[in-house]
Amino acid sequence: EQSGFMAGALAGLMSKSKIVGMVAGVEIPPVIRFRKGYEASVKHVCADCEVLGVYIDSFIDPARGKTAAMSQIDEGADVIFGGGGTTGSGAILGATQAGVWSIGVDQDEYLTTFKEGRTPGANKLLSSAMKRVDNAVYGAVKQAVEGKFSGGTVKFDASNGGTGLAPFHETEASVPDEVKTKLKVIAADLKSGKLTVKIDN
Repeated sequence: EQSGFMAGALAGLMSKSKIVGMVAGVEIPPVIRFRKGYEASVKHVCADCEVLGVYIDSFIDPARGKTAAMSQIDEGADVIFGGGGTTGSGAILGATQAGVWSIGVDQDEYLTTFKEGRTPGANKLLSSAMKRVDNAVYGAVKQAVEGKFSGGTVKFDASNGGTGLAPFHETEASVPDEVKTKLKVIAADLKSGKLTVKIDN
């Protein structure tokens, strides 16, 4: 939900129409939390914004993702968040290529889905809500090298570098400084625990 929260903050701060969308994957607990985090954050930064959202019963259906995004755009959404594997990637590809701001998920989709800017629409990809698996792996390897690895389950979140937004890449100049400042404050408050994401399970 913290990654979703950061994506929602970016969407809410960048929307001019005050309508944003999310195309989510299968309606399972982690995806539900992700969507609720997104919705909560949009309202946190833009109380009068409307959030359009839909679950797609597949993580691997980019065509349906695109169709869902186009429907939300037709309803006035000017930022689309694709949170559902390649289904979400289809949503943001369709949206960006239609000239609409979009936000990716899991990894930096500028590097993957948009092939480092070679795929049309990369100039409308604002960022991606990332699961920082790189930091998790680095931490485990570091502990092993130092002889401190104890095994077990470790939860990664904003407090230990487990979540975050990808760089803006081609949209760097389009994101106002005041938006960047607000995002930094939100990220810092999530990391410190000053801000918590309250969602119903």
